[in-house]
Amino acid sequence: AMLQTYRDCPEQDADKSLFKSPSFLGATRVANTDQEMVFQMLWHNRRNLASGLAIFLQQLRSAQEALKNDDETCFRRFLDNSHANGDSLP
Repeated sequence: AMLQTYRDCPEQDADKSLFKSPSFLGATRVANTDQEMVFQMLWHNRRNLASGLAIFLQQLRSAQEALKNDDETCFRRFLDNSHANGDSLP
């Protein structure tokens, strides 16, 4: 989806250099990975993946509710927790 966004981005509407960041390039590299290999990796780890996705979906629902309810405190907490979790990664 991100690669398609890049391809569809008219020069006059946006600066395509924004799509050249390391995170975008990394994501597109993963997107171009052999589909069968990715399937095997994810399927082999499906229990952990399902558990992680359940937690992630719960957090996204909480953020969505905060946005819908104009709950700035709850949304800030979501972002603070996301930042703290990201900092704890190796």
